[in-house]
Amino acid sequence: MRPGGAPRRTGGRRRRAPPSVSPSRDGGLDVTLVRAGHTFPLHLADGRAARTVDCEGSLLGITPDPRVETHRLRLRPAESLVLYTDGLTEVRDPDGEQFGEERLARALSARHDGQPQRIIDRLVEAVHAFARDTGIDDDQAALVVTATAPGGPERAAAVSGR
Repeated sequence: MRPGGAPRRTGGRRRRAPPSVSPSRDGGLDVTLVRAGHTFPLHLADGRAARTVDCEGSLLGITPDPRVETHRLRLRPAESLVLYTDGLTEVRDPDGEQFGEERLARALSARHDGQPQRIIDRLVEAVHAFARDTGIDDDQAALVVTATAPGGPERAAAVSGR
């Protein structure tokens, strides 16, 4: 991968470097990502509403040369990026209504103190409370990437594997 997600040539075709996460000088994280028709990532800053990361991208496998663009985002310490499958937003309640992206964003807008496990717990609780006993009929997965302060206890625990 070239620095900064610069395009590179592969077999005569231009291709962007894969997504990456790297530490920034201020203790945050520089994130480079692509979106290939999946759900829009959410940017969480503690105490503020979850914000959709507006990054376009077409579905893979639909056209021979899909439009895939890189998007860059800076996460400051205690900010998070949430990537999730549509199985979370498309879960239904007993009346057949979908959970949806608005409910997801509201559930994740609560205070989380930069702790990824707290974000996942809130997400799971909100989806289960909404669905009640309707069951799960699609995959449900989420990934939370959180920037930590350079000398903070969270970073030491993550590095040591605790």
